[in-house]
Amino acid sequence: MSIKLFNQRFSINELWKMKWSLMRPPLHLGKDYNFSLNRLSQFLRSTHAWGLPPFLMIEPTSRCDMACPICFVRDRKGKYPTGDMPLEQYKQIMDEVGGTLITLALWGYGEPLLNRNLPQMISYAREMGVFTTVSTNAFSLDEEIADALIDSRLDYCIVSVDGASEETYAMYRSPGKFARVVENIATLTKRKRARRSVTPFVNIQFIVMRGNEHEIPAMRKLAHELGADKLSLKKAWVFTKEEERTVLPSDPVYHLKIYSRELDRGICTRPWNTPFITWKGDVLVCCADFGCCALMGNVFGNGGFGAVWNSHRFRSFRVAMIKDINKIDICRRCGAKNYKDGFVPLE
Repeated sequence: MSIKLFNQRFSINELWKMKWSLMRPPLHLGKDYNFSLNRLSQFLRSTHAWGLPPFLMIEPTSRCDMACPICFVRDRKGKYPTGDMPLEQYKQIMDEVGGTLITLALWGYGEPLLNRNLPQMISYAREMGVFTTVSTNAFSLDEEIADALIDSRLDYCIVSVDGASEETYAMYRSPGKFARVVENIATLTKRKRARRSVTPFVNIQFIVMRGNEHEIPAMRKLAHELGADKLSLKKAWVFTKEEERTVLPSDPVYHLKIYSRELDRGICTRPWNTPFITWKGDVLVCCADFGCCALMGNVFGNGGFGAVWNSHRFRSFRVAMIKDINKIDICRRCGAKNYKDGFVPLE
């Protein structure tokens, strides 16, 4: 038996490991009320989003310690400025939305562990009853950082590992070192056990591609040996026909539906419930707007998040979404639009 959560399925045992983290947000009546309002505005397709978003992504940094060949950022080198979000500006955002926020994803187009204030960011959100998540390549995850993440009470940690051997890993993660990353993950799980901490829940994420699909059995074994709480098999999202031919795995089970079916005409809920704030404070409709094409405003220069959230620009985008999602360039072939399609359930 499995239950759908965070856009994928979790076993009862996995959910049990997260029970205290999952129970915390619903205990805040303000969050429950805001979530209900938000869902109602989505259901009624109101262009004015009622309440604040229950889910949010904030980019701690746009800097990265890898240069992966399949990363979209490689095509924007020099076009997307690099930097870290200052802690005080982050607190400014959280002071406005934290009381109604259910989950916070602290990552974006960079490696979040490179922001030295990340543990403090996590702690600040946790104090507001927010379920906090981080996604990392684990390249810089040493014992000191592992202890800091545990001390911050991080709820959920995604670790991206796209190979179960040095050779395969090097195809997709550069200049990452497979042995080093494996050792770093082991350090996190060992420190977690040594300190008898139930958090963070460690989810190893494996993007299935043509060059690594043969290593799925080995990846299952490795995740178990490392003491991870979960292994997720994620479907690859590519941007060109050439990448469809060379990157997508041979087994169509691991293909997003956008590569084999007509475009989905249903609306996406993200403009109502999951915006993305870059390290500079720019508000995007969602994290899949890699070119920052749908910039809604800036939380540090346009009167705060609330002023941006239901601005004329944001409401106009929701109007366009309701009319025809496939006329919006960033949405037409978006792999995140139907994000329930993004993972393959493990038996």
